[in-house]
Amino acid sequence: MKFTTPLLAAAMLASSVQACIRVHVIAAYNPTVGDGMRVQIWDNDDFCEVQRQSKTGPNAETHWQFAFGNGHFVELWDNGRTGFVSLPGGYRANLNLRQKQCEKNCYLFGENYCKLSGLTYESALDDGFGNCGSYGHQLCNYADCGGWHQKGWSNGDDGQCRPNY
Repeated sequence: MKFTTPLLAAAMLASSVQACIRVHVIAAYNPTVGDGMRVQIWDNDDFCEVQRQSKTGPNAETHWQFAFGNGHFVELWDNGRTGFVSLPGGYRANLNLRQKQCEKNCYLFGENYCKLSGLTYESALDDGFGNCGSYGHQLCNYADCGGWHQKGWSNGDDGQCRPNY
């Protein structure tokens, strides 16, 4: 956690505030409907908002920026697994990855192989502040999109979506 002003640090630390900002992210690279990211944000138990964005040709290095109506600002990259959150008044914290999964779907089959596939990454993150340890950070475990799919992270967690057999 990083405070940008000493006054903000003193006020937050002197109070008994224990807030946890949680973010749920789905980044989808889909050749049939397009590429995009969906972000949900909670402040403690209060659901704040969900936003969606589309981009042409994004990759793991693409930065996605979301400005929520309650003043929360979230920037994400690495397919939604890395980022930070900031609030009005100077609070800024790096987000901690708590859960992740990926899914590879085939949209067009050839003879014994997939001609056209897409990837979906899902992650749960938080700012590590206050009571974040009391939340389960559950993922949706999205349903099969029809037909063949594979889930899992490669050995060594290099960020590539590969099936674990």
